[in-house]
Amino acid sequence: MIILWFFVLIGPTLEKGVKIRLDLQTANQQFQDFENIVMSAPEFYKTHEKIRLQKEHLASQLYSKENLLSLFKELEDRAAKHNLKVIEFTPSVEELLIMNRLVLDGDNPQTLNIVVTLSGTLQDFGDFLKGVESQNFYQGVDMCRISNSVDGQKNSNMIFGFKAVLGTLGKI
Repeated sequence: MIILWFFVLIGPTLEKGVKIRLDLQTANQQFQDFENIVMSAPEFYKTHEKIRLQKEHLASQLYSKENLLSLFKELEDRAAKHNLKVIEFTPSVEELLIMNRLVLDGDNPQTLNIVVTLSGTLQDFGDFLKGVESQNFYQGVDMCRISNSVDGQKNSNMIFGFKAVLGTLGKI
């Protein structure tokens, strides 16, 4: 009778006890793993955040320089197309230094004030300006000065300053 009671009552209870102990060991192991993850999370987050900030900083520098050079190339090609000689491009050095320190904000594109000095005829200046003003990067004129020499030369000099949005070349 004792053996029968053992199989009916005590056996299943012992099995349940063994299963509970195994479940408890599994839960303890999972808790230890979770505790290890939680303890290493702050260091991981710090490292991740440091890498993210460094990546954004480097990307902003590359973005600015690459797009600035492509903008200058576009202006130079456009001037050549209209028989104008580019004398110089003069973005503000102060603005360029600030751009190198900025981290890009995806919602706000970078802008830069650019001054282009050209030599050519008034008709060619007009054609050049019309083409520049129709571009996506063009944000408005800051200044424009046209001068002629007194010795009666055909060509004039034009200094044209405008605000440009970087990174918009080739976009519709």
